[in-house]
Amino acid sequence: MTENALREAIRWDSQMMKFAELPLRDAVEQSNRRNATRLVIADAAFAERKIGGTFAEDQVEAFVRLLERDGEVTAERRGAREIVLRRAP
Repeated sequence: MTENALREAIRWDSQMMKFAELPLRDAVEQSNRRNATRLVIADAAFAERKIGGTFAEDQVEAFVRLLERDGEVTAERRGAREIVLRRAP
């Protein structure tokens, strides 16, 4: 089995988080309960932004990259264990 195939197999064995029209703050709370890397929302109003999708609960970086992809979210990494989410300017 190749390294990439092994990573895929492990990823799909992870518990999945499924969101549909969930406020960002709730998704962040779920992620923070399951991971050592903490997500922080910088703006309380932005925390109400609705998101949807299915994410492996242990893939915090992948979750953040997906949030950044739409252009509405920027992420600031503070050390190895904290990521601050902000509304993009």
